Amino acid sequence: MANSPPQGNGWPVWMWEGGAGVVQNLHTAEHYGSSDFDNNLSPVIATALNDPSDFELYERDGGAGQGKSDLNGTTQTFMVLALAKELQTTRGLTEEQALALALNPPAKPDSETPLLDVFGITLEAFSTSLAQYPAVESGEDWFEGKVVKASAVMPSKDLTLTAILQPAG
Repeated sequence: MANSPPQGNGWPVWMWEGGAGVVQNLHTAEHYGSSDFDNNLSPVIATALNDPSDFELYERDGGAGQGKSDLNGTTQTFMVLALAKELQTTRGLTEEQALALALNPPAKPDSETPLLDVFGITLEAFSTSLAQYPAVESGEDWFEGKVVKASAVMPSKDLTLTAILQPAG
């Protein structure tokens, strides 16, 4: 992803920041026994997913990435996990394979459609697929509103970052 420009033909910001969130949480779970995955990334603000294309840019550049509708990067982390789940479903990849591809896709810096070229899904189709995750009341004392029920995309408890990043031998 580092080969792509931050805007235009490169990967959307949610791939960068969401991937970082997935790695952080997998590392924390693997080495410290818990992570934000234990609470399903709560809160992934439901209204933030009304237009996932908002997360193609950082808030400072006119998008929503790392902004007020992306508390602690949870929306972008959810989007990467949802992409991995989509890859499992549509391409028959294992959980490890899907996350490895989502976290370290081959560089496509000159592509107008990197998601289609690499993952076989258009950004529009991916955005539409996010509607399958229902919105529920938060249940948190500190956050009012609807959140995405993200449990369906949470990695298996026994999945490790080491298993994802080390190719099978």
